[in-house]
Amino acid sequence: MKTIIAFALAALSVPLPAAPANEARGRQLLAEARAACGGAAWDTIVGWHERGVISRAGRPDGPYEEWSAITALAMAMRIESNGAVVSFTGSDATSYWRVLPSGAIDAGSAPGPLRLHARDAFLSNFAYFLPGRFPATVTARDARTVGGAVYDVVSVAPAAAEGFDLWIDRASHHVARFVVGDQVAELRNYRTVAGVCAPTIAIQSDGDLAHTTTIHVDSVDTSPLPNSVFAPPSR
Repeated sequence: MKTIIAFALAALSVPLPAAPANEARGRQLLAEARAACGGAAWDTIVGWHERGVISRAGRPDGPYEEWSAITALAMAMRIESNGAVVSFTGSDATSYWRVLPSGAIDAGSAPGPLRLHARDAFLSNFAYFLPGRFPATVTARDARTVGGAVYDVVSVAPAAAEGFDLWIDRASHHVARFVVGDQVAELRNYRTVAGVCAPTIAIQSDGDLAHTTTIHVDSVDTSPLPNSVFAPPSR
């Protein structure tokens, strides 16, 4: 799920007593989260085709589809509104693309943007649960508490992508939040799919209600996906 909470992070979060920031602890926290969410079953997943409904402030709800390779840092996402495609983007390890309103394809491979797209693909592909496939430096940070719930925080710096933070609920060991710059995504309503668990609701915002986006997942297919899914569509 390419995660996309409308809350003031600094105002609502309270740091717990400082803990050493170290990689061993970070790897342990991610291993516990993986174990609570399917464990070795993640190694059997070879594709992720997700369908559902996306709600964006000020726009009509519409269907979306998202494809994640799982075996590589490749993903694509298409969003519709009122029967028309309003967003269609994708990337793999070497390039990224989007379909413009005119139907033309805007594609590129500049290192900076490519690392940003690779970060989105890293999240979409649950790559933090697959360290053997997708190397990353993982560092434990200070735990946080919000509304009485305690979260262990892990910073993830992938080898070929921009980094992000994961907030892991200490009670369930589920990944409850992604933090990327000023963007925060809250993950809810975990369900089991093909032996692994995944959120079925993602709410993303920069703290402004007008910028809030909510995804509701209706179905997931974990069959292998062809490479053509992640290539720019022909026009």
